[in-house]
Amino acid sequence: MSHSLELFIGYLVCVVVGLLALAILWLIFTDKINLNLLISEKTGEASMSRFQLLIFTFVIGLSFFLIVVSSAGLHPGTAAPGAAKPGLPDVPGGVLALLGISATSYTVSKAIQLANKPADGNPPAAVAAPNPPAPQNPPLPAGQVG
Repeated sequence: MSHSLELFIGYLVCVVVGLLALAILWLIFTDKINLNLLISEKTGEASMSRFQLLIFTFVIGLSFFLIVVSSAGLHPGTAAPGAAKPGLPDVPGGVLALLGISATSYTVSKAIQLANKPADGNPPAAVAAPNPPAPQNPPLPAGQVG
């Protein structure tokens, strides 16, 4: 493939991804995509595992993007003229392990929540129906001891 065709396809992909990102941002701003439960549970409580996974994903994704841009020579002064065309950089195993640990902690927390969730037909013990009142004995006639 010629260099100009590769460049054109690259720009075309960037434009399509950018338009998709703008469409998603528009849907978020018009409240068609609800982000209220992005880092919280359905009860409204904060979820540390969701927050951790979100932050790790953004940090690792942004770092990878910056490494790709700097190694591709798109930033002035980073690529030597006449240098071999670089490929995608290797992602260190430690980074993948951290992202995997974060995703695993989220998955385990969801599994624990589902294990503690009662079945639809069986209310949990703490919400069980109260004991019926004890039957009252009829009053005894005067002079009788019960």
